Amino acid sequence: MSPASIRWIMHDLDEAGFIYQPYTSAGRIPTDFGYRYYLDHLTISPLAKRTKSNLITRFRLLTAHYQSRHQAAAETLAKISHLLALVSETNTYKYEQSGISMLFRDDSPDQVDLMQETSFLLDHIHHYLEQMTQLNDDETTVYIGHENPYFNSNHISLLLRPVVHKSGQRSVIILVGPKRMPYRQNLSLINELSNVI
Repeated sequence: MSPASIRWIMHDLDEAGFIYQPYTSAGRIPTDFGYRYYLDHLTISPLAKRTKSNLITRFRLLTAHYQSRHQAAAETLAKISHLLALVSETNTYKYEQSGISMLFRDDSPDQVDLMQETSFLLDHIHHYLEQMTQLNDDETTVYIGHENPYFNSNHISLLLRPVVHKSGQRSVIILVGPKRMPYRQNLSLINELSNVI
């Protein structure tokens, strides 16, 4: 493909709202609309056997260590995804979290905005937990940037998976990260974790 053809395709994607150029000398990056299009057309595949085995083994070991399935789930998800993971018991509005240091280890230009939005979420999480658990139990919901219905957000994505336990208690698994993340892997992780928690 010629450079002119590539420029024309990039122009078309820009005009359609899939990508944008944040400033003159920058490359193009996906818009929230572009990420949504990608997610809507993404096929979620099961975890690779090795990753699934790692997830289950780590979860079982940490459950024995902490005597808390929620803390074990948060730490397991954070360690494998390298993002912030929260797991709550909504009946008590308590939650466990892990991975905030991994989320902020990058030196991307959006780091300050990412920290501010994540801090806002953590400061107000108790206000959002009840709403988050009312989502469909059978699927993981993804909010990208401005799609977030809970607070004003432009730089983070939320992956939310409500879980109903055998006891009838409801939990929600929350994965927080930058908009640019490996969605396929993270959706597979959160879906698999919801089956073992």
